Amino acid sequence: SLVSSSCLLSCAFSEAVRMCAYYNEDAEIAWQKYHSEWMKEQNQLRKRVVVNDNLKFEMPTNVTIKYNQNSNFGHIEVVSRRRSRMRYTISTQAANDVDDYKQQQTPLKPLRYIGGVDISPAKPTAYEYDKACAGLMIYEYPSMRLVHEECKIVTLTQPYIAGFLAFREVEFLRQLINNVKKKNPAIVPQIILVDGNGILHYRRIGLATHLSLLVNIPCIGVAKRLLAVDGVNPDALVPLYNRRLARIGDFAPIHASNKEHIGYALRTHDRQPVVYVSPGNRVSHRSALTIVILCLDAQHRYKLPLPIEKADFITRKRIRQYETEHSNPHSFDSYQHRKNDQSRQGYQKRQTSSRPTNHQRGYRGRNQTKKASAQNTKQSSS
Repeated sequence: SLVSSSCLLSCAFSEAVRMCAYYNEDAEIAWQKYHSEWMKEQNQLRKRVVVNDNLKFEMPTNVTIKYNQNSNFGHIEVVSRRRSRMRYTISTQAANDVDDYKQQQTPLKPLRYIGGVDISPAKPTAYEYDKACAGLMIYEYPSMRLVHEECKIVTLTQPYIAGFLAFREVEFLRQLINNVKKKNPAIVPQIILVDGNGILHYRRIGLATHLSLLVNIPCIGVAKRLLAVDGVNPDALVPLYNRRLARIGDFAPIHASNKEHIGYALRTHDRQPVVYVSPGNRVSHRSALTIVILCLDAQHRYKLPLPIEKADFITRKRIRQYETEHSNPHSFDSYQHRKNDQSRQGYQKRQTSSRPTNHQRGYRGRNQTKKASAQNTKQSSS
């Protein structure tokens, strides 16, 4: 067994060395080939970005936002989980100025379907590279009930370059959304939450912004890490946000070096770090913050909004299953997977077995046994 384990470790080490050399060489070639081309494309897409509300549904009004005195920090909370529609009113002066102005605007549809997307990559093995699982979850508002789930194992054909993640992942997310549009258009999400950034990006064109421009649906970026863009210093700001934003719903605006508003730091969990919310396209900063707080779990069990949290959980689960079924049976990772599965199965068998417990056997524990023996000696002496 010692010889087999040493051989297994040596194979895993040689495999890791070969993979590192492959990826280092591939990253250099990709940088030279794609960097300038993708940067030009992002600069062109940036001209179409709209950071204002251009929504086809009514924004819920059951949210209150309060700002602290002499500070940009604030607090947002949900007043009620019930959906309330906005009322359209017009002043008398404006109605008199325009003769053909309608006294009441046609009400928009209420917000009903919210989507969440994520992609979970697989660990590279000896046989397959750049495998991932793309997922789309659609929730019904305001019940926050999952009504549609769609996942797909994909091969990431484009290389990874920092700042250009959208070119690597966005095409697969667009395919999932287009499938819903064709097969079940009644539940197409009216707004989509993306596990990534919106305009909180080097060129204001993160994954959420890129996806919104392609599918023509408003998107919001919710990121777990803060990017160092335009004077934003994560080393100084992240500890400040985690310390100052104490309550769930506390937020702080994030500004670039030119004082441009590019997002929010938002507290969504008691013990987890804050998340970073930024509008993608066709949605304002205030509306993005409102949608994210409405999509949080009512018991605040999760850090991310429910659509993204579910997409992250399902895609990770599916990609682990794929790894177990398609990985190299002689690699170290496969050995660890099999070992973990065996230990998990053994634990489940022990939990479901019909063996009597210590309590059923009459075992009272060490301390109780001592007390019983002491009482017996007292009774015998008396």
